Amino acid sequence: MTDTLSYSQRLASNARGAATQLASVAAGRKNAWLQRVADTLRDDATAIVAANTKDMDAGVSSGLNAAMLDRLKLTPERIESLARAVEHIISLPDPVGEVIEGQRRPNGLFVSRVRVPLGVVFFIYESRPNVTIDAAALCVKSGNAVILRGAVKRFTAIKRSGMWWPKHCWQKDFRNMRCNSWSRPIGRSSVTCCQWGT
Repeated sequence: MTDTLSYSQRLASNARGAATQLASVAAGRKNAWLQRVADTLRDDATAIVAANTKDMDAGVSSGLNAAMLDRLKLTPERIESLARAVEHIISLPDPVGEVIEGQRRPNGLFVSRVRVPLGVVFFIYESRPNVTIDAAALCVKSGNAVILRGAVKRFTAIKRSGMWWPKHCWQKDFRNMRCNSWSRPIGRSSVTCCQWGT
């Protein structure tokens, strides 16, 4: 229990520090990085499917029903759909800094409502390995660090997913940033953390 608590506290603390830096990253840098994620999904599709096969075998052994197995399964077609979903996220306007409304007060002070990142998002989900990328891509787009908590039966696919993040953070758009990605089983679940920091 102490080890789990220490690990969780370290994740949360690192993610909080990372969120501060990620909040100020320009839209172009985030989009360029997300495009490389989409490209890598396509390039690594064969390896991702192979990793997912281990999860499928584990799912059958643990007695998952047909519906749950279908949620768990990744195919080249589903990976392509996931890559397109990341590209759709790229096409969305950057919400960070958007002025929702504003008004000038009687004393002359102009007050406005501006969209800002939440900070750290703790995302809990179950048997859909595609959610790993969907959630992380949305959080990066909106300037948030994210801690992803998925089911242990998807641990192989989550671990494979985690390999994409640091690989692309070291590209030129993020050369001054550090990306950490972990996958680790905790109880009946696993935790993957994608975060940026100094």
